[in-house]
Amino acid sequence: MQIVKVDPRALVENPDRMRRTQSSPQADVLLLATIRAVGIIQPPIVSPQRDGGNGWVIDAGHRRVAQAIAA
Repeated sequence: MQIVKVDPRALVENPDRMRRTQSSPQADVLLLATIRAVGIIQPPIVSPQRDGGNGWVIDAGHRRVAQAIAA
């Protein structure tokens, strides 16, 4: 495992690992406020693209990435 700094806009969503339930709008607003106040506490987990791309695919943390972009 390694830590890599990546622009969140460059991450590609993994449709196989998306949340099965939708979060409430209140939960999204609270997460956005927390990210603005203290940043991301637990970074998303990403892996290299396997289909020949040289980007990164989100394995865990889709909501955190979306709210980090919004912040």
